[in-house]
Amino acid sequence: MVADAIEHFCPDKVRRIGGESNGSIHIQCPFEHEHSSPGGGGTMATNCIDSTSEYWTIHCKHDACSGRHKTAFLGEMIERGWFDEAVLYDAEFMLPAEDGDEDHDAVIENSEGGAAGAGALGANATKGPLPTDDLIDAIPDKTSEVDIRKLYKRLMRRTPDEVERVRIDKLVKKKTGLGLVILRNYWKDLDKAAEIAALPEGEKLLKNRVGENGFRDLVEYGRNRIAKANEDQPRVFHYMESMAVIRDDANAQAKIKFLDKDGFANLLNTVADYRRATSDTKTINVSAPLDVVSHIFSDDYGIYPALRGLVTSPSTAWIQV
Repeated sequence: MVADAIEHFCPDKVRRIGGESNGSIHIQCPFEHEHSSPGGGGTMATNCIDSTSEYWTIHCKHDACSGRHKTAFLGEMIERGWFDEAVLYDAEFMLPAEDGDEDHDAVIENSEGGAAGAGALGANATKGPLPTDDLIDAIPDKTSEVDIRKLYKRLMRRTPDEVERVRIDKLVKKKTGLGLVILRNYWKDLDKAAEIAALPEGEKLLKNRVGENGFRDLVEYGRNRIAKANEDQPRVFHYMESMAVIRDDANAQAKIKFLDKDGFANLLNTVADYRRATSDTKTINVSAPLDVVSHIFSDDYGIYPALRGLVTSPSTAWIQV
């Protein structure tokens, strides 16, 4: 009962234009951003019980949606948050199975030969998500790379293993003509997004990937790490127009030491965690790139705390800033 579900969960998407038959509503097209002009009443949704074919339908008359399967509209609605995928299997929007029909397949072929969604949208359907093969088979002839990425994002929620990913890639390649390298990169992007999402909140925006993040991002990350380390425990200072640190000498006495570029590289790699990807999902710690080291080393030293001197005693040293 797709029209009922839309009216219940996202009434703001319904367009009261008039002339609708019972069980049919005009709606905003979920792909309206692809239309040449927004608005209008070219998109309709109809409940299966009110359809002459006895199948639920979503149809858009705009050229941009020509040939687009109804499951593509449904998937876009879910992707854009109109309602949750669980709504498809909500008993409130399902037709009860007729006697003897409890074992019907979860995917029912519609009058156009495509795969119709199960659950709340089709008659006599068992609960469960659309099979992966049917989702892929429903990809329209005219579809964008953005739509394929959204399909992969949806399939990612099913946690496919490596063998299943390869199988999906081959099916999508056969359906769309997209190359396997392109499709493989979709998984890589999704894996990377999942890895970032799993990080502690404060680390999600780190731009410390050598070979992935740009030069300015890597520089900014290094600066921020030094600043954070200085907040926790002052360790690098501005002293006599140079960069300096406090080090113990051979006699365990604290001394002011000017930093050269090699010394600064050591400091940066101590407080920062630059990473490089070794596979789709794994990274290793690497040293800061030399151009990043040089750039930060040549920064205005005034950004560091000014060191006025060091007062020492036989057992203690006090830093004067």
